[in-house]
Amino acid sequence: MFSNFGGFPRKASFASRFSTAPISAMLFDFDDVLMVTEDNAHKIFEIMFVQMEVGGHKRPNGISFKDKRSEEKSVDFLTRVYADPVLGQKAYDIVETLYYQTEIPAVEGAAETLRLLKQNNTPFAIVSNLRNELLEYRFKRLFGEFEGTVVLGQSRKPEPDNIHRALEILGITDPKEVLFVGDKMDTDVKAAIAAGCHPVFFGPIDFEGVKRIKEETGYKGPVGWVSNHQELRELIIGRSKSKPPPHPR
Repeated sequence: MFSNFGGFPRKASFASRFSTAPISAMLFDFDDVLMVTEDNAHKIFEIMFVQMEVGGHKRPNGISFKDKRSEEKSVDFLTRVYADPVLGQKAYDIVETLYYQTEIPAVEGAAETLRLLKQNNTPFAIVSNLRNELLEYRFKRLFGEFEGTVVLGQSRKPEPDNIHRALEILGITDPKEVLFVGDKMDTDVKAAIAAGCHPVFFGPIDFEGVKRIKEETGYKGPVGWVSNHQELRELIIGRSKSKPPPHPR
């Protein structure tokens, strides 16, 4: 069930409490919103550590990929891990190569969500912190049917610059009519708030995270929450300017 964070009943109707205004556009983070990233990235890092060990570089102690999720592909992070910029770059190059070679699936229902938006003539774009070339490659591999989609990488979220850029490309002038869907509080939700969009958190509910983000940003509005793409599509249908035809019986 979709709901709202912060100041609203836990079981409140998202569509009625969050906003009843039609959606002019939707923006999406990519990792773990459209592509299953965390589990696959964890495996990729395990392979990287093994390859580095084979190359004679001892595996660092106490390093957990899942504890460093926001920095998983950062050269700076890997430089700190190996305490050497050359080894950090070497590890990063291995990780990046594996990201191209490994088959990583789409999040369940993601393609159906994008098809619904296309059917409703609702523009959408991808705004991710992934490197541009890798993001474009991954999006095309998983969602090639949506050729021409605005895909912006290296976004430096929580900075809102690429959100503004995406809206400009889509021809959207009022960010209040836009939903930004992401799975990270400190990058996606903060970026949406900074850009003036409605933030929608995708994933397991995190009341404490929302409370902290609101305190840090001074944001007074609601933060939406959906746990999967089926719930996200219910939200889209409830707020679409043009609703899809009824399902044939």
